[in-house]
Amino acid sequence: MLAVALLQASAIYAIIAGLSFVVNPPERKENPTTFTVPPPSPSPTEVQRERKTPPADAPQSRGPAVQPTVAPSPLPSASNSTSGAPADGPGTATAGPSPLPTSEPSRAALAVKGPAPRGRPGEWVTRNDYPSQDLREGNEGLVRFRLGVGADGRVTSCTITASSGFPGLDAAACARLTQRARFNPATDEAGARVAGAYYGMLRWKITN
Repeated sequence: MLAVALLQASAIYAIIAGLSFVVNPPERKENPTTFTVPPPSPSPTEVQRERKTPPADAPQSRGPAVQPTVAPSPLPSASNSTSGAPADGPGTATAGPSPLPTSEPSRAALAVKGPAPRGRPGEWVTRNDYPSQDLREGNEGLVRFRLGVGADGRVTSCTITASSGFPGLDAAACARLTQRARFNPATDEAGARVAGAYYGMLRWKITN
C-alpha cells in the first residue's frame, strides 16, 4: 500500500512539475527594412523638350536690318510747258517751308507751287527693297535724285544727281521711286497744273 501511495504521489508531482515548466515561445521582433525609391527618370520626350526650350532671358540673335530713308527737298521747283528749268540743286534731309525773300515778291511768284508728295514718302522705299547683293556685301550710301513729275502727279523720269558709290543702290532707288512716288502736281501762276521737278535723297543703311 505504501508503495502504491508513493507511485501515485510521484505521478502527481510529475504532472504538476511538467505543467509548471511550460515555456512560452520567444517573441519575434520584426526589423523592417526601409527601401529608398529614386525619383523616376524623365522620359526622352521631356528631355528633348527641355533642351529645345531656350531660357527666357537668352538673347535672340537677329540678322541685319535695313533702313532706307527718303528725305524730300524743301525747295521743289515747278516748270511750265515752255520752260523745263530745274531747281538750283538737291535739297537737304530736313523738309520744311521755304524762307520768304527779303524783297516783296511778285504775285505770280507766290502763286507758283512745286510738286508736293502724296502719302508717306518714307514708305516709297522699304527694307525689303534693299538689293540682295549690296546687302550681302554690306554696301551703304546716300543717293541724291531728281524726279520729273508730270501734270498728273506721276513720276516721268528719275535722275541720280549724286551717286551712293554703288550702281545697285542707285538703280534700286530710281526703280522704286518711279514706281511708287506720287505727287500733287505743280501749278503755275494761273493755278493750272504743270510739269515740275522734285529733289530728294535716299539713304541706304544696314543696322544690326
